[in-house]
Amino acid sequence: ALGFLLGQSAKAAIVQSQVAQRLGGVTVAELMDAEPVAISADTPATRAYEDFFLRYGAGYDAFPVVEGDGRLVGTAHREPVRQAAEGGADLPVRRLVTEHSEGVSLQASLEEMIGHEQLRADGVINAVDELGRLRGTVTRDQVVRALQARLAR
Repeated sequence: ALGFLLGQSAKAAIVQSQVAQRLGGVTVAELMDAEPVAISADTPATRAYEDFFLRYGAGYDAFPVVEGDGRLVGTAHREPVRQAAEGGADLPVRRLVTEHSEGVSLQASLEEMIGHEQLRADGVINAVDELGRLRGTVTRDQVVRALQARLAR
């Protein structure tokens, strides 16, 4: 039984190594949309809801929020912005962002993206440069397509 367990562990390690080799070399910078749609942090909730969430439709439930210099503040989600807009509290959208959306490095690997909390939660990862400025976004679909292409080789 012990030999069987050790053999299975060794096989799993080999498969994991092979998968990691196939995924190697693909970075956020290669996959990202380099022209992301972002909300200015000073935008009132009513305007953000109308200009972004209603305009872009149901497929867009979250948008990155940036300062004037492009630094990522976080991610604004549809429901909190809608509630603020309909409730008459015209807060700047910066007050409605989620805290877990700090962004990921442009050099982050495909393997790192797979397990990223923001990708699981929002379906999108915000890509930032070394100064924290938003440079792009990577969606769950882009990651899946990249995985399929790399693993099909």
